[in-house]
Amino acid sequence: MTGRRKLSEIMKILFVYPNITRQRSPQLGLCMLAAVAHQLGHLVDLFDVTMIPEGLELSSFKRKISDFSPDILAVSCRSNEWGLAKALLDSVPEKITKILGGPHATVDPGEVIYSTDIVVLGEGEDTFREILLELERGNDVTRVLGCWIKKDDMVFKNKMRNLIVDLDKLPIPFWELFDDSHYYNSYIRQLFRTAKSVGTFEGSRGCPYACSYCTNDYVRTLYGEKQIWRREKTPERIVREVKSFREKYG
Repeated sequence: MTGRRKLSEIMKILFVYPNITRQRSPQLGLCMLAAVAHQLGHLVDLFDVTMIPEGLELSSFKRKISDFSPDILAVSCRSNEWGLAKALLDSVPEKITKILGGPHATVDPGEVIYSTDIVVLGEGEDTFREILLELERGNDVTRVLGCWIKKDDMVFKNKMRNLIVDLDKLPIPFWELFDDSHYYNSYIRQLFRTAKSVGTFEGSRGCPYACSYCTNDYVRTLYGEKQIWRREKTPERIVREVKSFREKYG
């Protein structure tokens, strides 16, 4: 992991979207994490596989790393994207702090920890915020809840962080992280041809169902029965998000 940093130092964070399906639709989770980083005053950028031809991902990624020179690499991936995500992570210089989250990291942290420095489990906004704050101050991050941390050949397996009860306190997604084509040329526009742009919005968290093909039911067990699983944003908050998107993309 990277060395100690001075308080309030601006960090450069490169998010990675290993979108092997190449469908044009933004990853809302990355927009949320970018909003957290942006609130703290850090610089954010995105390496998006969507528009990169198959077979050129690694060379394009290395150029992005060279051009942007990030302090932190933040990757979110599903299980079908892990092969590509691992190849990208394994090519990153050791001086860059690597953070991995998303569905695959949550269900199998024991596998992915060896290709990264920090594995974020479950909901990531509060955990990511604390990690950034601790790195800003040059503090040890091995006690941050909601993640596994690899340091000096040791793995610190911390407890899950409590679920976010008040979803209204979350920042408005940082839509600008993604190229405009995700909004103006989204595959969903094929269904709504009169729409100028297509946004992705979150109204609730905690799906009440237990579909066999989904990680949802397993992730719910990680948090335990005492926490409130099903949570909803207020209508006012949802309207505010839609208005924010519309002001930017019409």
